[in-house]
Amino acid sequence: LTTTRREVDRVFRMESDRFALTLPETRYEQACQIVDRIRQAEKTNPLPVTFSLAICHAEDEEEASSLFHRAEEELFQAKKSGGTRIL
Repeated sequence: LTTTRREVDRVFRMESDRFALTLPETRYEQACQIVDRIRQAEKTNPLPVTFSLAICHAEDEEEASSLFHRAEEELFQAKKSGGTRIL
């Protein structure tokens, strides 16, 4: 994640196997491109890794805790689907 992010982006460890990447002032299409770069970079990882990603956009005046809760719900659905998923 740290090699594929932009300078303005921030990476946070949520739990031992979960990370959050904030993308300030980023449109959905741009977020999809960034996620695709992450996915492509993971293909070169010598260890067999699967990962799930969720793209969530903050609603007007939405608290960070609410945004992260929605992202967690999306990640749960992606993991339940199995393998590498992007929602």
